[in-house]
Amino acid sequence: MDILLWKNIAELGEDLGMINQSVNLNSFNLVFDSISLFHYFAPRADILEAIKDKITEEGYHRELSKIEQSLPLQILNPDQKNKTALYTAISN
Repeated sequence: MDILLWKNIAELGEDLGMINQSVNLNSFNLVFDSISLFHYFAPRADILEAIKDKITEEGYHRELSKIEQSLPLQILNPDQKNKTALYTAISN
């Protein structure tokens, strides 16, 4: 199922509305071949902001799990080229 999510995002494009409706917090902790969704979306400030908003909004409505609380740290994990999503985001 997780690979299908990635496939749909890659094939259907990086539409902010689709991502807001179909991607949950757990999806952003998925890592395939050292690339997380944070890495994939790093060049898109609008999508990174939507991720931040989704984390904040979920935190208002319920207590986030320990994994969900540490989700923003995913932006610091290096990919295969030893680049973090944060590095990619600020270098664009």
